[in-house]
Parts: sequence; C-alpha cells; structure tokens
Amino acid sequence: MQQKKKRQQKSVNEGSRAANLFKHVVDGLDLFFTVGYRPQKVLLYGMDGIHRMRKAEERKLQREAMRRLEKRKLLKIEKRADQYFVSLTEKGAKEYLRLKVLDSDLYEDGHECLVVFDIPETQRKLRKALRDFLSEAGFIPIQRSVWISQFNAGEAIGELLNKKGQKRWVRIYEVREL
Repeated sequence: MQQKKKRQQKSVNEGSRAANLFKHVVDGLDLFFTVGYRPQKVLLYGMDGIHRMRKAEERKLQREAMRRLEKRKLLKIEKRADQYFVSLTEKGAKEYLRLKVLDSDLYEDGHECLVVFDIPETQRKLRKALRDFLSEAGFIPIQRSVWISQFNAGEAIGELLNKKGQKRWVRIYEVREL
C-alpha cells in the first residue's frame, strides 16, 4: 500500500488564526523588523502591548535626551506645580541655528551661497572658527576668506552670526554663475 504524500499548502487559509495574526503583524509593519525575529513577544503581549512598550521606551529615551540638553545648558527646564516648562537658553539658540545651517537643503535653481569675510587680525580664533564651521557645513573655499556652497544656508548663517554679534565682518550672498 502506497502512502499518499501530503502536499504542503502554499498559502494561508483565509480567516485562520495564522492569517489573522499575519495581517495584524503586517498592519504594524514599522514593528515587523524589530519583533519579526521574536514572534513569541507578539504572541505573549499582542501587537497593542508591543506598541505600548515601544512608546514607553521612546518616552524614556526622550526624557534622557532632555536631561542631556539641560545638562549642556542648551535648554532650561522648570517644574511649576505639576507641569514642566522648557525654555531655550542663549547657548541653545546658537546651537539650534548651527544645526539649522548644517541641515540646509540644496539650491534647486543653480544658485549658490557665497560667504565673504574680513575679520581683523586681532580676532584670529574667530576667523579660524568660522573657517572650520563653514568647512563642516559643506562650504568650499575659493580663497581664504571667500567660501561657496550649493546649500541654501545663507539666512541661517546670518542669524547665527547675528546671535554671536559677529555679522559686521561677514557678508552673505545668494549668487548664480553666469
């Protein structure tokens, strides 16, 4: 007597537990790659439980980041009654503008940002700091005191230099090569 070999089913039966679980996991696709290798967590806590745990972990990481920003004196956090109030420090404002420059988008219309400066010899450290910053922000030196970039960072650099009180020696232009 010859035994019939059962063919493995290639698809999941509609309405089965496996099908329902699969749809639920795929609906929360952002979690798929983090919990996909540990399906027992999904079975143990369910997708809603996994979502709650991820949100709690994210809130914890945000609180830790806020504490680090406060420790670096970029933010000031005060607790009044049972509410927290956050304010930006002067140092925080400068750091925000610096990050804004570094996060600038590319010009799409062939324009470029040109920074020209003439900082006095007595301000050597400032001149070096500005060159280092422009280099970090993706600017390319044409001359020692003329820098150009394809990033739309002119306004943010102007705001940053105004905050630091150093705008008087620097000119920023939006240019297009002819």
